[in-house]
Amino acid sequence: MFTSPLAVTERIIAQWRQEKGYKPRKISDPEIIERCIFAMVNEGARILQEGIAQRASDIDIVYLNGYGFPVHRGGPMFYADQVGLPNVVRGASQTIELFNLT
Repeated sequence: MFTSPLAVTERIIAQWRQEKGYKPRKISDPEIIERCIFAMVNEGARILQEGIAQRASDIDIVYLNGYGFPVHRGGPMFYADQVGLPNVVRGASQTIELFNLT
């Protein structure tokens, strides 16, 4: 009897959730965007701190031209400037707390 890969995957995930005590929840599009972009911003901050790049705009240029980041978004560091450092810190802190990443 054939079991679809999707069914097998769903069982594995359900078992893992039960073992870890996680309950599934809906994740909004803005939350997904924040998690992805704020991770890039965090790495960009490390690159600046280590002196690998001189300016935040240098990092944005790499993302725009090297990784295909949408030009109309201006790059992850530009995005961080637009939403403000307190919001970036808040979002990153929530993710750290949610996943016990300390």
